[in-house]
Amino acid sequence: QDIAKERGLSSTFIASNGHIAKEALMQQRLNVNKSIKRFYNYYKTQKTNTNIKQIITLLNQITEVRARVDSLKDINFNRIFFSYYSQINTYILKEVGSIRNIVTNSQIVSLATSLVNLFNDIEYNGQERGFIAKIISQYVPFTDEDTKIWLNISSRTNTFNYQTIEDPVSKMRIGTLYNSRQDKKILEDVLDAKKDVVLAAQSGEYLIDPTLWFSLMTKKIQLMERSSQIIQTSLVSAIKNYKNQNIGQLISAGATWFISIIFLIMGLVLSKQFKNNISGLQGIFKKVEELAETKQDVDFSTSEGMTSAYKIIDQAVENIAKEKDNDK
Repeated sequence: QDIAKERGLSSTFIASNGHIAKEALMQQRLNVNKSIKRFYNYYKTQKTNTNIKQIITLLNQITEVRARVDSLKDINFNRIFFSYYSQINTYILKEVGSIRNIVTNSQIVSLATSLVNLFNDIEYNGQERGFIAKIISQYVPFTDEDTKIWLNISSRTNTFNYQTIEDPVSKMRIGTLYNSRQDKKILEDVLDAKKDVVLAAQSGEYLIDPTLWFSLMTKKIQLMERSSQIIQTSLVSAIKNYKNQNIGQLISAGATWFISIIFLIMGLVLSKQFKNNISGLQGIFKKVEELAETKQDVDFSTSEGMTSAYKIIDQAVENIAKEKDNDK
């Protein structure tokens, strides 16, 4: 929101021909410079996509844009306000909006969607703050183009509705904010201020001071920013829980795999021992076959083979008994 605030103060400064918001604008530029420095430092070590590259390109032009604002000469307001400052925020919102494309669970998707909608509301309320401040600073009637722009901005300032949030904790906490006496008063004052602007739009005789308008809209935006902090806290918590659940499932799957490997090894060992036992048994059984006076291929690994083996053993025992009787 640092860029958005510089945009709004720049519009008031331009519209008042430098008489309003000069000190506040200079201070806000310092705040923006700190934010830009943090942004550059972060992306020195991070991969950049198309949105980030566009943001960097525009930020590299900020010194030139500020110089043009300060000169107060031959300024194309809409180009600076919408094509420069607002365009930076457009790319930021596109980047933030990409979090909705990450497949997780319904709770995270709901919170992410609410957060993106809230950020969009903050941006367009910021545009409305700066654009209207510019007009009422000049004390001129709205042109048809001004009215068209305002209606377009205004139609996009209320996409967020905390009642649709699925997370009960976030919904309750934000509801408490919006229903508090202080914040209700802010929203009522903003609505009254808009009515005053509409009533004076054709004459240009605005009753509300530009700085008061800017202050009221800033308070409304701060309310939304507090709401976004609540959602962000819940979102971080939900992502952490989701991550822990996945780790638990991974550990469980790993344990199952490990046990399966143990059983496989045990099976191989037993199979080897079984084969060795059969090999020894086959050696002994050759002598039994001689006593039984028979020769058969016996497969000890099957039930049919074991049945044949028992019959041969019975025959061997019977032959031994006959030999004993003959000796007598």
